[in-house]
Amino acid sequence: MTAFDGHERELTAKILECSYAVHARLGPGLLESAYKSCLVHRLERSGLRVEVEVPIGIEFDDLLISTAYRADAIVEQKVLLELKATERLLAIHCAQTRTYLNHSFCEVALLLNFNVRRLSEGIRRFDRRTAWNRPAHSTPRTPPIPVLPTAL
Repeated sequence: MTAFDGHERELTAKILECSYAVHARLGPGLLESAYKSCLVHRLERSGLRVEVEVPIGIEFDDLLISTAYRADAIVEQKVLLELKATERLLAIHCAQTRTYLNHSFCEVALLLNFNVRRLSEGIRRFDRRTAWNRPAHSTPRTPPIPVLPTAL
Protein backbone atom coordinates (compact mmCIF):
# COMPACT_ATOMS: atom_id res chain seq x y z
CA MET A 1 0.00 0.00 0.00
CA THR A 2 1.18 3.55 -0.74
CA ALA A 3 1.75 5.73 2.32
CA PHE A 4 1.41 9.52 2.16
CA ASP A 5 2.69 12.03 4.67
CA GLY A 6 0.90 15.26 5.46
CA HIS A 7 -2.66 16.26 6.29
CA GLU A 8 -5.12 13.49 7.04
CA ARG A 9 -2.46 10.79 6.77
CA GLU A 10 -4.35 8.20 8.81
CA LEU A 11 -7.65 8.87 7.06
CA THR A 12 -6.11 8.64 3.59
CA ALA A 13 -4.39 5.39 4.63
CA LYS A 14 -7.78 3.94 5.64
CA ILE A 15 -9.36 5.12 2.38
CA LEU A 16 -6.54 3.54 0.40
CA GLU A 17 -6.90 0.30 2.34
CA CYS A 18 -10.56 0.18 1.30
CA SER A 19 -9.68 1.12 -2.28
CA TYR A 20 -7.14 -1.70 -2.51
CA ALA A 21 -9.73 -4.15 -1.18
CA VAL A 22 -12.27 -3.07 -3.81
CA HIS A 23 -9.71 -3.27 -6.60
CA ALA A 24 -8.42 -6.67 -5.44
CA ARG A 25 -11.97 -8.04 -5.50
CA LEU A 26 -13.20 -6.43 -8.73
CA GLY A 27 -10.05 -5.86 -10.81
CA PRO A 28 -9.94 -3.48 -13.77
CA GLY A 29 -12.56 -3.21 -16.50
CA LEU A 30 -15.75 -2.03 -14.79
CA LEU A 31 -17.52 1.30 -15.02
CA GLU A 32 -16.60 4.10 -12.62
CA SER A 33 -20.07 3.93 -11.05
CA ALA A 34 -19.52 0.29 -10.02
CA TYR A 35 -16.24 1.12 -8.30
CA LYS A 36 -17.82 4.14 -6.60
CA SER A 37 -20.73 2.12 -5.20
CA CYS A 38 -18.43 -0.62 -3.91
CA LEU A 39 -15.89 1.81 -2.45
CA VAL A 40 -18.58 3.83 -0.67
CA HIS A 41 -20.02 0.59 0.73
CA ARG A 42 -16.57 -0.52 1.97
CA LEU A 43 -15.78 2.90 3.49
CA GLU A 44 -19.12 3.00 5.33
CA ARG A 45 -18.57 -0.58 6.59
CA SER A 46 -15.25 0.68 7.96
CA GLY A 47 -17.14 3.26 10.03
CA LEU A 48 -16.40 6.29 7.86
CA ARG A 49 -18.95 8.95 6.90
CA VAL A 50 -19.16 9.32 3.14
CA GLU A 51 -21.05 11.91 1.12
CA VAL A 52 -21.58 11.09 -2.56
CA GLU A 53 -21.94 13.48 -5.53
CA VAL A 54 -21.21 16.50 -3.34
CA PRO A 55 -21.88 19.86 -5.06
CA ILE A 56 -18.88 22.18 -5.21
CA GLY A 57 -19.61 25.81 -5.98
CA ILE A 58 -17.52 28.52 -7.54
CA GLU A 59 -17.66 32.28 -7.21
CA PHE A 60 -17.15 34.73 -10.02
CA ASP A 61 -17.43 38.41 -9.10
CA ASP A 62 -20.75 38.51 -7.23
CA LEU A 63 -22.08 35.36 -8.91
CA LEU A 64 -22.21 32.09 -6.99
CA ILE A 65 -22.66 28.92 -9.03
CA SER A 66 -23.49 26.48 -6.25
CA THR A 67 -23.44 23.30 -8.35
CA ALA A 68 -20.63 24.06 -10.79
CA TYR A 69 -18.93 20.76 -9.98
CA ARG A 70 -19.69 17.53 -8.15
CA ALA A 71 -17.10 15.62 -6.16
CA ASP A 72 -17.52 11.86 -6.52
CA ALA A 73 -17.26 11.51 -2.74
CA ILE A 74 -16.05 13.30 0.37
CA VAL A 75 -14.98 11.21 3.35
CA GLU A 76 -15.39 12.53 6.90
CA GLN A 77 -15.74 16.05 5.44
CA LYS A 78 -11.95 16.04 5.05
CA VAL A 79 -10.84 14.03 2.01
CA LEU A 80 -12.24 14.57 -1.47
CA LEU A 81 -12.29 11.51 -3.74
CA GLU A 82 -12.28 11.71 -7.52
CA LEU A 83 -12.70 8.29 -9.10
CA LYS A 84 -11.82 7.22 -12.61
CA ALA A 85 -11.98 4.02 -14.65
CA THR A 86 -9.84 5.01 -17.61
CA GLU A 87 -6.91 3.52 -19.49
CA ARG A 88 -4.53 5.98 -17.81
CA LEU A 89 -4.64 9.19 -15.84
CA LEU A 90 -4.12 12.33 -17.89
CA ALA A 91 -3.04 15.82 -16.89
CA ILE A 92 -6.68 16.95 -17.21
CA HIS A 93 -7.77 14.44 -14.53
CA CYS A 94 -5.16 15.85 -12.15
CA ALA A 95 -6.20 19.42 -12.99
CA GLN A 96 -9.86 18.54 -12.43
CA THR A 97 -9.10 17.04 -9.02
CA ARG A 98 -6.95 20.01 -8.01
CA THR A 99 -9.72 22.39 -9.06
CA TYR A 100 -12.30 20.49 -7.02
CA LEU A 101 -9.94 20.57 -4.03
CA ASN A 102 -9.29 24.28 -4.44
CA HIS A 103 -13.02 25.08 -4.43
CA SER A 104 -13.96 22.67 -1.64
CA PHE A 105 -13.51 22.80 2.12
CA CYS A 106 -11.25 19.70 2.08
CA GLU A 107 -7.53 19.74 2.78
CA VAL A 108 -6.67 16.63 0.76
CA ALA A 109 -7.88 14.95 -2.43
CA LEU A 110 -7.26 11.47 -3.77
CA LEU A 111 -7.55 10.72 -7.47
CA LEU A 112 -8.11 6.99 -7.88
CA ASN A 113 -8.07 5.23 -11.25
CA PHE A 114 -9.43 1.70 -10.88
CA ASN A 115 -8.87 0.61 -14.48
CA VAL A 116 -5.25 -0.38 -13.93
CA ARG A 117 -3.55 -3.72 -13.33
CA ARG A 118 -2.08 -2.54 -10.01
CA LEU A 119 -4.01 0.12 -8.13
CA SER A 120 -0.78 1.74 -6.92
CA GLU A 121 -0.27 2.90 -10.53
CA GLY A 122 -3.58 4.78 -10.45
CA ILE A 123 -3.29 6.82 -7.25
CA ARG A 124 -2.52 10.53 -7.00
CA ARG A 125 -2.72 12.56 -3.79
CA PHE A 126 -3.17 16.33 -3.68
CA ASP A 127 -2.82 18.62 -0.66
CA ARG A 128 -4.45 22.05 -0.55
CA ARG A 129 -1.15 23.61 0.49
CA THR A 130 0.65 22.38 -2.61
CA ALA A 131 -2.08 22.37 -5.26
CA TRP A 132 -1.01 24.61 -8.15
CA ASN A 133 -4.55 25.56 -9.11
CA ARG A 134 -4.76 28.79 -7.10
CA PRO A 135 -6.08 32.31 -7.73
CA ALA A 136 -4.03 34.41 -10.18
CA HIS A 137 -2.55 36.64 -7.45
CA SER A 138 -0.95 33.72 -5.61
CA THR A 139 2.24 31.96 -6.62
CA PRO A 140 1.90 28.29 -7.53
CA ARG A 141 3.86 26.08 -5.12
CA THR A 142 4.28 23.22 -7.54
CA PRO A 143 4.68 23.51 -11.30
CA PRO A 144 1.83 22.54 -13.59
CA ILE A 145 1.99 19.10 -15.15
CA PRO A 146 3.95 19.40 -18.42
CA VAL A 147 2.07 18.81 -21.64
CA LEU A 148 3.88 16.32 -23.83
CA PRO A 149 3.96 16.89 -27.58
CA THR A 150 1.76 14.56 -29.56
CA ALA A 151 3.06 12.49 -32.45
CA LEU A 152 1.83 13.48 -35.88
